[in-house]
Amino acid sequence: MYGSLQNSMLSTMQSTPAPVIGMSATELWYTDRRTYTITRISKSGKTFWMEHSDACDGNFEIRVYFSKPKENWISQGGRTVLIGVHDPYTDPTF
Repeated sequence: MYGSLQNSMLSTMQSTPAPVIGMSATELWYTDRRTYTITRISKSGKTFWMEHSDACDGNFEIRVYFSKPKENWISQGGRTVLIGVHDPYTDPTF
């Protein structure tokens, strides 16, 4: 099953690996999932930048930070990011 229920369940995953340059990442939207590649990591390791895997969307970086209260990675748009997961999905009903 795809959609917001699955993305909600994925967002609670606690065992995410440390980011490594070149590793896949997936940003969870309401029903969609967009895939990225990690391009830079801060010295502290609590922030990284990722670039969209699909060349059609342009070549831009998104900043991601670790949220201590939520214990997960959050993109600058406020969405959960899964590290080490490459799982694109576009909901065909929208």
